[in-house]
Amino acid sequence: MKKRTSIITTIVFRTLVVLTLCLSSHVTTYAQQVRTARDFILALKSNANITMTTGNDAVNLTDALNELIAEGRIKPYNLDPDWIRVQTKPGIYYSSEYDGNQLIIVGMSNINIEGKGNYGAYLQVDPRYATVMMFINCQNIGISNFTMGHTDTGDCVGDVLEFHDCEDIAVNNCRLFGCGVNGLTLKSCKGVSANDTHFYGCSNWGIRLFDTQWALFFGCQIYSNTMGIYMDETCSDVTMDKCMFLNNKREVFSCQSPLTVRNSSIESHGGTNVFNVNLEACDINMDCNDCEDY
Repeated sequence: MKKRTSIITTIVFRTLVVLTLCLSSHVTTYAQQVRTARDFILALKSNANITMTTGNDAVNLTDALNELIAEGRIKPYNLDPDWIRVQTKPGIYYSSEYDGNQLIIVGMSNINIEGKGNYGAYLQVDPRYATVMMFINCQNIGISNFTMGHTDTGDCVGDVLEFHDCEDIAVNNCRLFGCGVNGLTLKSCKGVSANDTHFYGCSNWGIRLFDTQWALFFGCQIYSNTMGIYMDETCSDVTMDKCMFLNNKREVFSCQSPLTVRNSSIESHGGTNVFNVNLEACDINMDCNDCEDY
């Protein structure tokens, strides 16, 4: 009991730190309001407070990214076949995927990105196999009030938001629709919070975690995906509180490391494996396959 209390206390504390660092104005130096995809990409820098207004229309990042690449303002980010990062200089980069280029933000810190308007800001990309926004080796990143996704459905690779080797991340009041396979992917990250965020329409997983510690999903909805949440064996201190899982076609959970799910609504009729899932005070309607007692 003491161990569980300690874990929960740690997660709550880290989450408060994330929100404070990401959303407080004292860590930002550059305040910029943008409307176009080009201005949005160019505004991405350390110590930036970016607000974006797109109205009711989606802003497509792909054309602007390709233009900046053609102008020589964005350089390629070289990855070896095992995805070992060979560049660490902070900046905006791109990588070429099967059907187009994807935006990569490297080595930056203290960035707050907020969508304005009744429905926030709306970003899309054309390449089905490209991630909408990828962050590598970044710290104190806040993203709030955005809808993000792809214009068409892909397979195998291509996420909406992806974070690699990052710390202190807050994703608040966002709507991440998959189309490009997964909604949110975290790899080797620490101190993550997602609040009131929807993960839906993903052709694979709504959420994927690899080697990630101290993550809290609060008030999130994971629905109408092929699968819900995946965690590899190297994750720790991951909690989902007051979340909803609904209408995911296959398994809701695939957890090789422990996951705590509290005060949540879970519905699945595609078979659900709840090994390594600690369910506390949840409203459950599942057809379970190879389940422990819950």
